[in-house]
Amino acid sequence: MKLFTAILIFFLMASCKHAKHIITEPALSKSYGSELQGKWQLENLWGMDSSKLKPAFITFDFDSSRFTGNTGCNSIAGRFTLRNELLIIDRNIISTKMACPGYNDQHFITLLLKINKFTMDDRTLELSQDNLVLMTFKKE
Repeated sequence: MKLFTAILIFFLMASCKHAKHIITEPALSKSYGSELQGKWQLENLWGMDSSKLKPAFITFDFDSSRFTGNTGCNSIAGRFTLRNELLIIDRNIISTKMACPGYNDQHFITLLLKINKFTMDDRTLELSQDNLVLMTFKKE
């Protein structure tokens, strides 16, 4: 039992050390961040029928590390952290509170908070949780 406990503590400490390393990596270069800069129109949202989506978008401002947008119902704003392929949306998202019958804009925010990775090619932005693409956007 003592051996099991020692091994468990070792792995917990090793995983904490690894997580700290990810957070302290050097910031992404401005040139790559400038590609993320600007307004992105939502094309696909995991778990929802895209044909029923109301117009939603997100706009990234690399210089201030802030984003603004619209869930298709409510306006949102907050901060983000960008390092290498890592994109983390700060949990303190501010949002208007309009009622939108038949539309679950909380799903948009919930997925946004799960994002930990992004990929871009040409004019497409994919926001993912690990290897699962949660949101797809097109550059406006």
